[in-house]
Amino acid sequence: MHSNGMTGWLLGAVVLFSCAASPEGVEQARQWQRQADVARAGGMDAVAYRFYQNVAETFPNTPHGRSAAVRMAQMRSHLLWVDRSPASEDPGSFLEEAIDFLVWP
Repeated sequence: MHSNGMTGWLLGAVVLFSCAASPEGVEQARQWQRQADVARAGGMDAVAYRFYQNVAETFPNTPHGRSAAVRMAQMRSHLLWVDRSPASEDPGSFLEEAIDFLVWP
């Protein structure tokens, strides 16, 4: 009876140890999440999206992975719309473009 109880405890410890997240993995998730937050604050949404994607794919069923997936979903609609440069102009007609070409210094 004593040896069966000890075997059960050892088996339970092995299962618990194998299912627990490693400290290196948790630190990697935190580092990617920090980099994504910094990139997002700096206006680099595509870079932030990629870091969030790394976290969500690498750690899918953890709190870090779930929060990264939520942030990805929030950013996805924003990234689908391409920002237009304020310096760009609407194209003119063929005549306007020809005149601009001829009068350009």
